[in-house]
Amino acid sequence: MLLGNPRFSNGRFAPCLPLRGTAGSPTPSLHRPPSKCKLTMQSTEKKKILYVITKSNWGGAQRYVYDLATELSKKDNFNVSVALGGNGVLKSRLEEKNISVTPLCSLQRDVHLLNDVRVFFELISLFKKEQFDIIHLNSSKIGVMGGLAARIAGCKNILFTAHGWAHTEDRPVYQKIIIKFLHWLTIILSHTTIAVSEMTKKELSGTPFVSKKLVVVYNGVTEPNFYTREEARGKILGDNGVTNTTLMVGTIAELHKNKGLTYAIEAFSQIVSTRPDTHFIIIGSGEEKNSLHFLVQTKNLQKHITFFENNEANQYLNAFDIFILPSIKEGLPYTILEAGAAHLPVIASHIGGIPEIVTHNATGLLSEPRDIDQIKTFLTILLEDKDLRKELGEKLYTHVQKNFSTDTMVEKTLQYYNKR
Repeated sequence: MLLGNPRFSNGRFAPCLPLRGTAGSPTPSLHRPPSKCKLTMQSTEKKKILYVITKSNWGGAQRYVYDLATELSKKDNFNVSVALGGNGVLKSRLEEKNISVTPLCSLQRDVHLLNDVRVFFELISLFKKEQFDIIHLNSSKIGVMGGLAARIAGCKNILFTAHGWAHTEDRPVYQKIIIKFLHWLTIILSHTTIAVSEMTKKELSGTPFVSKKLVVVYNGVTEPNFYTREEARGKILGDNGVTNTTLMVGTIAELHKNKGLTYAIEAFSQIVSTRPDTHFIIIGSGEEKNSLHFLVQTKNLQKHITFFENNEANQYLNAFDIFILPSIKEGLPYTILEAGAAHLPVIASHIGGIPEIVTHNATGLLSEPRDIDQIKTFLTILLEDKDLRKELGEKLYTHVQKNFSTDTMVEKTLQYYNKR
């Protein structure tokens, strides 16, 4: 338990409270040492780690924070807590594991000057008060804001994990320039920046003064508790006429433009007329939900495409025969690693860190982003070739097991926690 802060109470969520002047708080000692995030530690004292992330929904960055926080909380020499915005799945899952959670009530993804200033000063106060040994920042917004706050507070070990760079998204040139500068500033403010793929590292390694600060640590997975094929299909589809012999294409993704799901739907619409024995399952939620539903309706595909939402999406992977991720921007997606753990053949975009998981024609098939014809071709090949589906799935499984484990991710991350 973290003491002296009403936010950390029995490892459970506490309401947003002022950081100072709280009734019942211990009176500060007049001889308290200077406010620094790292104190001189005795060999028996636990290191205090704080993970900070902007949103508390459930995506790749949130999964990463959850895995690190829960794994390190099992170790005797770490005291782990998480600060986050929102009231989403990540918060509830951390609470279930008795991880201390600090709510940053004004923190949100979109820019809001008054709220952002409030969060900035709240972070400075939190960092000084709790004297964390390690501050680990996640997501673009909290990276620069938290990095500056941590420097002002005197933190001795500040890390930032780049799960992808926002300046690589489709947006106006002036926005890309501003955002790229802020990414660069985040790296400068941090002592170490972890990139989740070599491509993520490469995308900013050419900027000044950052080459020695950028390192690569791949995301890692532990094999989920999968439902059987029959269980997964029954829970998703119920009694709608789909059988275990129906060939199922599926994806797990946030319903966001970056995931390129419109291109997969367009490609699938060209296949289903000649392959009525196929079905497409899209597991996820997000801001593009309504537009994707509308696209399915305009293509008259309601009987062939099913949308499904579940916070334990990876447990349903055995429902699929083919996994597809047609992203136009990626870091190193957990969903492909989990598809590999489920022995599934994968069709994915040749973008970001995906080629570091999937080698074309060896452990999967890689299409160019936005290429509907290529996606259609690869879907047709796999739908017609059961042996190839099995071969690609088994090879990807072996590759993921060897190179992308949670234990390896934690072990390599600890090297940078212990570096300073």
